[in-house]
Amino acid sequence: MKACKHTKICTHTECFRPIVARKPNPIAQGNITETDRCPTIAEIARRNEQAGGHYFDPGTLRFFGQTLGDFKAKRIGGRVIVYAYAHKGWTIEFNGRPASLAEFNETTGETRTPADAQELKELLKR
Repeated sequence: MKACKHTKICTHTECFRPIVARKPNPIAQGNITETDRCPTIAEIARRNEQAGGHYFDPGTLRFFGQTLGDFKAKRIGGRVIVYAYAHKGWTIEFNGRPASLAEFNETTGETRTPADAQELKELLKR
């Protein structure tokens, strides 16, 4: 019996088994650079504090009833977008859109509301 190149012989039963190809690791191959990686919320909060921003200050978060764990960061079109959805206890209805949204500037460490905030909220809608 002849096997094709996509199979191998099992050592236990000596039957033919397909070879499962593994996907290459892009990080190990160097295909993902540091700029492609999205910074974590902890990194963003630290850099924002160093830049003099108050977006992630404990007092600000307490005022809005949020924690750092509520926030997520996502890279969209080369920009880092930081967002948080409304808590279940909030009385304001956001229809699945983020309640808080800001753009993080990786160069300066500042956060600001982007001009296309409404479009981004629609894009991030649950």
